[in-house]
Amino acid sequence: MSSVTIRRCHCLKTVIKSSLSLAQRANNCPENRSVVQHKYIYNCDINMSAELENLPTNARSLDFYGLDASSIPNSSKELLTTYAGIPPEEINQHVDTIREKAFRIFPYPCIGMYRFLNLGLPQSPVYEEVLERVRKGETFLDLGCCFGQEIRNLIVEGARPENCYGSDLRQEFIDLGFDLFQDRDRQGSKINWLVGNIFDDDSSLSSIKNQISIIYTGSFFHLFNWEEQFDIAKRVVSLLKPEPGVLICGRQVGNENPGLYTSSGYTGERQRYRHNIKSWTEFWDEVGEATGTNWKVDAELNPFGGGFGSSEQKLVNFRREDGAKILKFVIRRV
Repeated sequence: MSSVTIRRCHCLKTVIKSSLSLAQRANNCPENRSVVQHKYIYNCDINMSAELENLPTNARSLDFYGLDASSIPNSSKELLTTYAGIPPEEINQHVDTIREKAFRIFPYPCIGMYRFLNLGLPQSPVYEEVLERVRKGETFLDLGCCFGQEIRNLIVEGARPENCYGSDLRQEFIDLGFDLFQDRDRQGSKINWLVGNIFDDDSSLSSIKNQISIIYTGSFFHLFNWEEQFDIAKRVVSLLKPEPGVLICGRQVGNENPGLYTSSGYTGERQRYRHNIKSWTEFWDEVGEATGTNWKVDAELNPFGGGFGSSEQKLVNFRREDGAKILKFVIRRV
């Protein structure tokens, strides 16, 4: 892995704040946010080799890489059998091969834990509504789609691939999705794939502004600090049709104690903002004020568990994020 060079296009921001400390931000002081001034310095062509220098040669030594493919949920195995045509006896080896290739592109914990095969959308309280709407032809976007597993599942359930959009930062993950689901020359080629950076005004996402009815975002917002999340949310609003009823649903790591958490790991030190139900609701109130829109937030904060919960909890313990839980949400424009 030491020879792997990865160029990462996430825009990093240097946030210059006046009259507001990180402690105030962590305590959710909305009365102080009006005095925040931001200066964004975008760096969209960062060489990631330095960040990966400390990655263990044997990735399986990582806590969140400890699962084997036999832990894949039955629903995902069925998807791989019925949609991709993978014989049941070959699924474990097939999936493990894809995971190792993906982990060498970038070692996201969700890849190490096979989270890409723990479908999140079917666990949403609005799943049946989403199914009904996409079957009728409404447009759906999976933001940060990775291999496009949620979209493939929707197609099996009756969605038209032409009305589905999948966006990711890396073309390599989309290509691995074709390999995972064996559909490059079938339904996979009919899905609208967008490769781009959410922070880039000129990315491919700009081509679908005001066109999407439903956006799913799983394990995405929690990768960023508060200011970056706020920027993302405004851009998400711009992609949705400007009408009541459009919705955003998803899941992410949250915390009983909202605030900015510094994570020290094998790829260096990063800061991420964790929300609880109250802070997430207030966050979208602010997004609404900034975009001239109104949003109703329904959210729940649950302990890790089920599927790959044990490995996910190990990762949180490794990062010393006391109080961490899973935040599931539905955000609807009213």
